[in-house]
Amino acid sequence: VSRDPDVVLTTVLGSCIACCLHDPVAKIGGMNHFLLASPPSSRSGLGDDARRYGLYAMELLVNEMIKLGAVRATMRAHLYGGANMHSGMRAIGTENTRFAEEFLRADGIELVRSDTGGVQARRLDLQPATGRVRCRSVQGDVLDRVSAELVGDLRQARASAVRGGTDFRLDLVDGGYRIVGAGRTVEDGRWPSGLRAELVIGSGTAWVARSSARIPHQAIPLSQFRLRLARGDEEVLLALDPVSGEIRHE
Repeated sequence: VSRDPDVVLTTVLGSCIACCLHDPVAKIGGMNHFLLASPPSSRSGLGDDARRYGLYAMELLVNEMIKLGAVRATMRAHLYGGANMHSGMRAIGTENTRFAEEFLRADGIELVRSDTGGVQARRLDLQPATGRVRCRSVQGDVLDRVSAELVGDLRQARASAVRGGTDFRLDLVDGGYRIVGAGRTVEDGRWPSGLRAELVIGSGTAWVARSSARIPHQAIPLSQFRLRLARGDEEVLLALDPVSGEIRHE
């Protein structure tokens, strides 16, 4: 949440939802990003994991807006994301969208724009002070699309790992990646033709290239887990947070 005119908030979305709020009177805006509408009924005492779920993320965003002087009656909301990127699987994107719409309705906040659903990832940029939003499909941007799909897979794998109290592993394999949890493969992904990938693990100037990384079911710092993607002359280094799904271009 910010009123600084120079701030731009950015995220990449798959099945997740980002809610952008803006109060044109107070000139304040903010954005959240949540993985699932609600935690499994068996979960209690979520701690840091609470931010992954819609109820906490939506309440936090609204409350932070109010702390800076915004008012519910003058807030305007946009919703983005909610894609169902894997056919034949549970429609998590649709469930997330429905939850966010119902939350805004119950909280009396007007929804003025919604770009949700479909099967493609989205890149979202919000200038919170003005409420200006740019949302585009990343279907044509190979590296953005790959990173969005991978992070979506990691987040789903981590949700399962947290329920079981076990870590999981990301392996780079020939032509793609494999996520392994509890001794079995939980997700397989394929790279587009010509894409090269490398895991680098460490911090500061001490980075080690790996073909496999164990990812704790607890949160890990962004600085400890990076993925290098390259295709042709283009190369990006992504800092990934498997807990929140945030992606930062280095």
